Amino acid sequence: MRHLSRTVLSVFILATFASLLTQSAVAKEKTILPPHYKEWLERDVAYLITRGEKSDFLKLKTDAERDKYIEWFWAIRNPDPSSPINTYKEEHYKRLAYVEDHFGIGKRVPGWATERGRIYIVLGEPKQMATYQGMDRVRPMQIWFYETVSPALPPFFYVVFYKKDSFGDYVTYSPYFDGPRELITERGVNDISAIKMIQRDAGQEVARTSLTLLPDEPVNTQNPQPSMQSDVMMSVIHDLANSPANVDQLQRRAAMMQVTSRLLVGGETLGVLTAPLRDAEGNVKVHYLLRLKRPEDFTIAKNADGVYYFSVEARVQVYGPDDKLIFTQERSIKHTVTQEEVDQMKAKVFGYEGWLPLPTGKYHLKFLLTNWVNNVGYQGESNIVVPEVPSTGMVITPLIPFSSLSNIQPELSGLVPFSVAGMRFSPLLMRELYLSPAASLQVFYQIWAGRGELFKPNTGDMEAHYAFGRPGAVGEAKVITDPVSPSQFDPTGTMLTGKRIPLGDWPQGNYLLTLSLNSPDGRQKASGTLVFHLVADPGTNPDWDVFDGEGISKDVRDGTSDYQRALCYQAFKDKDGAIQWFRNALAKNPRQEEARTSLVNIEFGRQNYAALAKLAHDVPITGDTDDETILRLAEALDKTGNTNGAIDLLQTAIKMKNPDGPIYLTLATYYRQIGDTRKGDDWEKKGREIVKKTPPPAAPTTKE
Repeated sequence: MRHLSRTVLSVFILATFASLLTQSAVAKEKTILPPHYKEWLERDVAYLITRGEKSDFLKLKTDAERDKYIEWFWAIRNPDPSSPINTYKEEHYKRLAYVEDHFGIGKRVPGWATERGRIYIVLGEPKQMATYQGMDRVRPMQIWFYETVSPALPPFFYVVFYKKDSFGDYVTYSPYFDGPRELITERGVNDISAIKMIQRDAGQEVARTSLTLLPDEPVNTQNPQPSMQSDVMMSVIHDLANSPANVDQLQRRAAMMQVTSRLLVGGETLGVLTAPLRDAEGNVKVHYLLRLKRPEDFTIAKNADGVYYFSVEARVQVYGPDDKLIFTQERSIKHTVTQEEVDQMKAKVFGYEGWLPLPTGKYHLKFLLTNWVNNVGYQGESNIVVPEVPSTGMVITPLIPFSSLSNIQPELSGLVPFSVAGMRFSPLLMRELYLSPAASLQVFYQIWAGRGELFKPNTGDMEAHYAFGRPGAVGEAKVITDPVSPSQFDPTGTMLTGKRIPLGDWPQGNYLLTLSLNSPDGRQKASGTLVFHLVADPGTNPDWDVFDGEGISKDVRDGTSDYQRALCYQAFKDKDGAIQWFRNALAKNPRQEEARTSLVNIEFGRQNYAALAKLAHDVPITGDTDDETILRLAEALDKTGNTNGAIDLLQTAIKMKNPDGPIYLTLATYYRQIGDTRKGDDWEKKGREIVKKTPPPAAPTTKE
């Protein structure tokens, strides 16, 4: 029965490994591509293009249409659409050139058509690569180790290649339908004997990898049971272009670009202000303001019915360690305005406000504010550090200048941008700090404190020293000292405070404001600075800022903000923080499949089967839960002694969706495990029927 299971699975895997070159015979007959486009389709993008894209391309009739489509194809894959350099396209052609140089088999098989070439093109250069040759009983092997952030794949995994004979090329290895015995030159050995031979010749780690390609999956080399999850992963890799995560991402990018093209404007037109602020729960949100420079930089439209409106989109890309993209936030606002409002807006500068759920760390933010009325996009960037507070220390957030403030409903405090502690601020950009003598400088900031000395009773007041003056003007500096009571800290260790400084008859010039904050005992200190300018006639325009309240509310309600915060923790290698916020996201939205998959991968890597079993019970799977996640949850139930629960889970998956063969085969295994061989055979048979319905794959086209 074990042999039959492997045979069934091997057919299934081969079927799901179908090349993206596969197309219907009818399409081939109807479409005769010029050589240049044929090579692009069957070689250049063979492993990148989705089935839908390929079908669309084959329907095009003219070379002009094909050229435009190819341009579009690369544009929606550009990680930075605002850049004239498409790093994705450049990296892909570098990979193509590499495999042609290293993996080709003479003139017979080009490098891109080999199995190693395919994996290299799809996944890129492995993090580590090891070659094993000249062993007594183990066939020549290569083991590539990958680390990826693709939502369709585990974060860490191996890909194994081996030679079936001395004259053949390397082929990919599958732990389940190949098994360790295929890596041994001797015939007739079982997996147990094969594992011992591999351990002796290549080492324990290679023996382990022959059973699973997933470093976080536990195995028993004494009683080897090859991993079925590894085969699920390999099937995803061989058809990665058509994975739901990839197709969804491409569709979203295409939808965004299909709205219309936009003229990108850089320079100083778009001003950016970012500030980390804690909310009432102690969680940090990085609030941001995007504001244009002049009233004429923004355009309002009038539709056919004579109604005025504006339509804007704000996109923020959040980059973390090694400048890797963590997530992208997109907001859109389209509102009608009255004639009276239009008249008022003509003299005001447009601005957009929002916030990002970012925990402690260093971030690089890329902003794109698009006005769809005139199809102009304004670009800006910002580097920001969200500080960590020592247990007995304190930090000051950047000093934020503002023009006015108003009260806000308590339930909205922290949700509305630049609102905190029941107050809503209208911030000023640093380039707008040209003030008249009749004005006042107003700033606010937060103090974040640890729970050490500052929370002890009767510690006395802190002292805030505001020193300001013109740099280089000796003897002009002024200092204002204010007491700050520790009793103002909320339970999270956060205090909102600020200062209004009348400018009076100060001389014109450039000024530096320095804030120094000292704890009551003088041992803890924090500081901040701000530059402003005093001029006779600032000539500034009032502003009108908008924010997407509906979008913010939706993201908070459905767990999107929690999921994005979890992604940040994951990017900074904080697994505990990531687990907490992935769980929060799932608690708000049980259909947040990305959060479920990420959470399962982390807990499975920790072998925390009890937590996974509880997750399987508390948050039922849906029709969108991916097969690998389901298999891991089932395995966790089985390992915690609840094999019947694992069976129920897999049966639920089969009722909800059309899962692939591994689900049926695993279900058959669990039934046999509890002694019900009849049902085990039945599910094995059903799995076999699924395989029969899978069309056979087409072999990659090669050049003679």
